Amino acid sequence: MMKPDKLVQFLILLVVNFLIVSGINFLVAKAMTKNGEISFYSLLLKSLLLAVIKRKMSDSNQQIIPLLNKELSLELPEKLAMNELEQKLTTHINHLINTDFEKLIYYLYRIDVNETKMKQLLQEQNGEQAALLIARLIIDRQLQKLQTRQQFRQSNTESDEERW
Repeated sequence: MMKPDKLVQFLILLVVNFLIVSGINFLVAKAMTKNGEISFYSLLLKSLLLAVIKRKMSDSNQQIIPLLNKELSLELPEKLAMNELEQKLTTHINHLINTDFEKLIYYLYRIDVNETKMKQLLQEQNGEQAALLIARLIIDRQLQKLQTRQQFRQSNTESDEERW
């Protein structure tokens, strides 16, 4: 277990990093919306989704790949950077869109990707590549599963007295 002072330092660095990235994203979004390239809220939503996914992926990358391999019948290498994982998953999803759309629907159902969220993102990001958006949603869902499992394990380590 991490020492309390190290944990505090880690959390402070995490918050500072988040604030810096958020500030940069905000400034870029503001500049792009002034030029009329895209809507501010669309870009903000996309930036926040990417920031959350990238932050979570740094710790969970090694745990997600076996899940993706199992649930999508893939053979991804165990060690991939976030952008490589996104790219490989996007390529696979694009292939499924073009060749076996029913299988893609089956995978999305099996992974339990939020259908409403997916439809909303696909409509809002009309110019974006659909396969990339779906890949990000799949990664996000796998991260949620990992978090839930981790929370469940932590609650199971408590004694019976503490639970009741």
